[in-house]
Amino acid sequence: MKKRSFTQSSTWQILFGDTIVPRCVPLPYRAYLLTKKLQRSCGKRVVGKRRGPTSPSPAQAPADSSRVPPDSSQAPPDPSQAQQDPSPREPFVKETRLGGQTLPLINKTLSALDEDLSRPDVAVVVKDLERLRALLEKKGCRPTSAAGSFKQKDFVPLKERYKLWENAWLLTHMPPAANEKILDVGGASTLFSFYLAWKGARVSVVDNDWGLHGLIYNARHVARVLGWPMTVVNRDLCRPLPFTDASFDKVFCVCVLEHLSPAVRARTMTEIHRVLKPGGLCGLTIDYDEGRCDPGMDQGLRFGFPAKLQKEILAPSRLTLWGNQALADDCPSGFFLGALFLRKG
Repeated sequence: MKKRSFTQSSTWQILFGDTIVPRCVPLPYRAYLLTKKLQRSCGKRVVGKRRGPTSPSPAQAPADSSRVPPDSSQAPPDPSQAQQDPSPREPFVKETRLGGQTLPLINKTLSALDEDLSRPDVAVVVKDLERLRALLEKKGCRPTSAAGSFKQKDFVPLKERYKLWENAWLLTHMPPAANEKILDVGGASTLFSFYLAWKGARVSVVDNDWGLHGLIYNARHVARVLGWPMTVVNRDLCRPLPFTDASFDKVFCVCVLEHLSPAVRARTMTEIHRVLKPGGLCGLTIDYDEGRCDPGMDQGLRFGFPAKLQKEILAPSRLTLWGNQALADDCPSGFFLGALFLRKG
């Protein structure tokens, strides 16, 4: 195997390149990112030594332990705060009925992905997203991939198409309006959060630089270049949201909740209720993946496990489903991706 040169190493790329960290990030901040990366690596080695050869590693954990995919869009859990859900997995059901309302049919999975994206109302948003991406490229600005990174290898066509469905479906049914106050939970440097600001909303984003890619700095840089009213807060979701009660007209959370521990996601939903105005809307996407294997987490969320959905999303949020209240889980057994729309009464 050919040995990589130093200029191809992650150390060099973090300090001087633009494949991991965007070019806009200055050297002092890059040095900070590299320091954090080295601290994280040392911490993992120390934990590995303490674990000893007989203790199971995350990759050897039992089948029912919690899981996070390699392209997680949220920070790896702090072992001291991670809480694994002790309840046994509930029986899977193909349809979950949470009420009698049937229209509009917006709470759904991506099983009709091509059909959804070709709908006239959704296609308009898709074209807008393409226009925004072209504008960002022209200005030398970069949004993240669906994997939450800037690495070219992470822009996988199928995953980008899934992310396009998430973005376009939410934005079609909860379009941002000029001067609306909108919160994006966990979406720093995403095309989604940039779209909200591009449409004139006053956007707040809460996220942390979980991958040490410069997400927070890049998001603030893009907002400055484009002159958008966007505030980006560097904060772990284990902590309460740093906003006063009833601050926002809308809240979005795009494929983030499944990357939190069950306890943290429930607290996050409680916080979303607190900061949302009465009558305000919350748009979520959630996924489920049987391949997740990090301690303290689980395999995610899906419509086919309604008790878990109720316990960790609906009950702590005290929000009601907006739109159809019969949720069809028509995704494969090992994978799920769906959208939920909630309203604060």
